[in-house]
Amino acid sequence: MALVCLDTQIIQWGAMRRVSDSGSQPMIARAYDFILWLTQQNTTVILPSLIVGELLVPIPPEEHNRVLAQLSSDWMIVDFDLRAALLFAQMRYDKAIKQVMDDIRKHDPYATRKQLIADVMIIATAITHGAEKIYSHNDNFLSLAKGYVVAENFLNISVQKSFLEDEQDNTEE
Repeated sequence: MALVCLDTQIIQWGAMRRVSDSGSQPMIARAYDFILWLTQQNTTVILPSLIVGELLVPIPPEEHNRVLAQLSSDWMIVDFDLRAALLFAQMRYDKAIKQVMDDIRKHDPYATRKQLIADVMIIATAITHGAEKIYSHNDNFLSLAKGYVVAENFLNISVQKSFLEDEQDNTEE
């Protein structure tokens, strides 16, 4: 059974379907299809607790326990533990990743140091809990993971058309 980690956006778009501005509306169906495909492949999805925190931000606190229960039943939630802390420290010490962070910040004015550090923590957590691959749609995140774990843009994975799109096609006829 393969272990993979999904970045926050994929879960938001494909599982929670709560967060999508007008420009990312098509991502909802693509992410949903991708998550269905992973399920059909008998893939176990690791969800680092830092991602869980990001997912909970737009949700009212009184709904947190319900959402946590759902996330826990769907995926394997893993913590940033001592093993992840050690790998995180090694990654942050690595001159190559420091250069990647500097390059990202030069080319992306919206990428903050704290966001990039959180991404490295997520990557370290996923790796130390056995993730063989990390999927994201965020180029900065994918750049940080490069050299540590296989990291791919989920849009590059060819999957079948979703049941949601089938239903929309049927209603248009």
